[in-house]
Amino acid sequence: MTTERDEVDERRAAREEQRRREREWTAEFERRAAARAERARAERTAALRAAWARGERGGSHTFA
Repeated sequence: MTTERDEVDERRAAREEQRRREREWTAEFERRAAARAERARAERTAALRAAWARGERGGSHTFA
């Protein structure tokens, strides 16, 4: 027979498991977002270098 204490412990364990899953999901989401941002930066850099190599200059825009 389960006691009230057992039920409290089960609910606590369930909450902790849910929090763990949420942390894992958040970490994965942030990792994917960082990877997307890095790919976008690399693509912009490559496009700028290609334009620079073709002799195009960026008007009033300055790229470091």
